[in-house]
Amino acid sequence: NYCIGENARDSLIADGWIFHGDSKDPNCCIPNGDSISEIGCRYYIPPSGTHVWHLSGTYYDVLQNVGGCDSTLTINLTIVNVDTTVNQTGVELSSNASDTTSTYQWLNCNTMQTIPGETNKTFTATANGSYAVIVTENGCTDTSRCFTVSGIGLAEMALAGINIYPNPSKGYLVLGFETTFVGNLE
Repeated sequence: NYCIGENARDSLIADGWIFHGDSKDPNCCIPNGDSISEIGCRYYIPPSGTHVWHLSGTYYDVLQNVGGCDSTLTINLTIVNVDTTVNQTGVELSSNASDTTSTYQWLNCNTMQTIPGETNKTFTATANGSYAVIVTENGCTDTSRCFTVSGIGLAEMALAGINIYPNPSKGYLVLGFETTFVGNLE
């Protein structure tokens, strides 16, 4: 809906020709646009809803403005992909997220409840179970897959601040915990 007129205010180049918009004609569309910077978590859908972008870069989205004319929006896009990979060494799980501003919250996958106080990059399980970490980086949050920890016995409990005595025993044992113990002993 572009038009040609002698009172040119803006220009549109199409097929090698330059057309000038006539600011006096109310039916004349004068090309316009704007620029924004956006952050997307794993992907981004622009205002038109016609695309899904998964990579950082500069993109263009064409919208219709209030006058019914096309308006091009330049989008400077940064995509954040949260690193949810985890290394497991026995009962120790360690997030591979490397951003210095990352935050962590460990999760018990069996109950789908967060584990109070477990907000470090590394988590040492004190009970058999399945665990994951919720990582937040640059305003984006994602959760790792669940990791199974098994084989926790008396030796691992001693490392976790649990004392068992007397040793040897005459049938009765005393359990001493450095912190509050929540779990089952079998």
